[in-house]
Amino acid sequence: MNTLETSLKAYRRARQAAGQGVRYIYALCIRPRSSDEDSYRREHIFNVIATTVLGAVILLEASIIYSQIADLDTYGFRPTIFSFFIILFAALLALSRRGHTRLASYLFIGLYFMGTTYGIYAWGIEVPLPLLSYAAIIVMSSILLGTKQSFAITGLIAATLITLGHLQAAGIIQADVSWRSEPMVAKDAIEDSIIFFAIVAVSWLSNKDLERSLRRARESERALKAERDTLEEKVEERTRELKAAQLEKVSQLYRFVEFGKLSSGIFHDLLNPLTTVSLTVEKLSAESGDKGAEYKETLDRAVRASKRIESFVQTVRKQLNSESKVGIFSLENEARDAADLLLHKSRKSGVTVRIDSKEAILVHGSSVRFFQVAVNLISNAIDSYICSPKEGERTVDVSILESADGIRFEVSDKGCGIESEVSCRIFDPFFTTKTEHSGIGLGLSTTKDIVEKDFGGKIEVISAPQEGSRFIVTIPLDKKAADRRRRARPLSVKV
Repeated sequence: MNTLETSLKAYRRARQAAGQGVRYIYALCIRPRSSDEDSYRREHIFNVIATTVLGAVILLEASIIYSQIADLDTYGFRPTIFSFFIILFAALLALSRRGHTRLASYLFIGLYFMGTTYGIYAWGIEVPLPLLSYAAIIVMSSILLGTKQSFAITGLIAATLITLGHLQAAGIIQADVSWRSEPMVAKDAIEDSIIFFAIVAVSWLSNKDLERSLRRARESERALKAERDTLEEKVEERTRELKAAQLEKVSQLYRFVEFGKLSSGIFHDLLNPLTTVSLTVEKLSAESGDKGAEYKETLDRAVRASKRIESFVQTVRKQLNSESKVGIFSLENEARDAADLLLHKSRKSGVTVRIDSKEAILVHGSSVRFFQVAVNLISNAIDSYICSPKEGERTVDVSILESADGIRFEVSDKGCGIESEVSCRIFDPFFTTKTEHSGIGLGLSTTKDIVEKDFGGKIEVISAPQEGSRFIVTIPLDKKAADRRRRARPLSVKV
């Protein structure tokens, strides 16, 4: 029992050592290093051929050396011949391992061709073994070098056979044909069989590598198909999400439009009785005379309140107005109307809107469209203080000035500012940093569109997180407005 266990352990160790030796030889001599699929396949086949031939020559060299030591018949072979072939095939294998497989293949096939041609030259073109060797050369050149090279080598072999055959037939070359009178022996059949097996082995190696490549291609195709299907599902899902989001945005816009239409009618109907009340109060104030200072003061307050309400209604109607009548208008007036419209919002947020205009600057264009620009920018400036943790004075500064570049309309705040990674997207439609119910992301995109298309200007922003933002609208100078420009006293008004 102990002997059997010892034998099994020795067998396992021997098998393990043999496996490690085979893996080492494979990694050292055969394993391809090319990344390209075709080069990988050809390198693998050449390395197998070169390693096999090298191993066979080494065995033959060892057998000849042993025969000489044992004083056996070596059939005239000398070790120096096989030593030369060992060095030759080792050099070809080393050349392939250094990434020059194609050059090594050319050298191998060239040497094989010259050796085979010498056999044809020495023993005549009827010798079967060189002819089979030519067939092996054609097959190996097709696999190792390519179809074009195989056709070229086939043409070279055909030309060689025709030339040598003609020279031998004409008696110019005297080939040794004494082998014809000798009877065929088993060695001849074995040599022919070896060539056949060499051809089928090379073909098998090529087919095996091709099948491996096809299998990898099919696996890659299946993986790509699965990834494509997954990608299509993701695209469909994302498309559904985008459609749902767009539908929600459009629904909000539709509600705003309907509200605008309804509000426009309401404000129109409200303005008539309000005008009547205002005129009536003014008339009572004028007729009161000296009947009482208390009644006079009360009526004056009523007149101012009615005028204020009337002005507010007119401002709201301007915001809801979709008509774009072109004419000369004052930037300061539109900025003040925008501040009036946002008065409740600014007071609720504790923000003071200050308008600074050094002169009465007139612009040619649509006052309604610029009013929308002013409302959007001032409203965003007020909102910037909602998420700002800083304490202190909350102001929105609106400045209007004329420079060599044109007319500059600036809205500045010291609120939360804009992150650098999103500053390049703030003018994109439907992009917003506000909460879901605070905005839909159309204010700044609409503002940019109005500035560029209606006034031929540009808008830019300078901002830093927790430092505030400054939106600068630049409008080119207009000759029509310049002709009608009038000077006005400097203003610095808190609203």
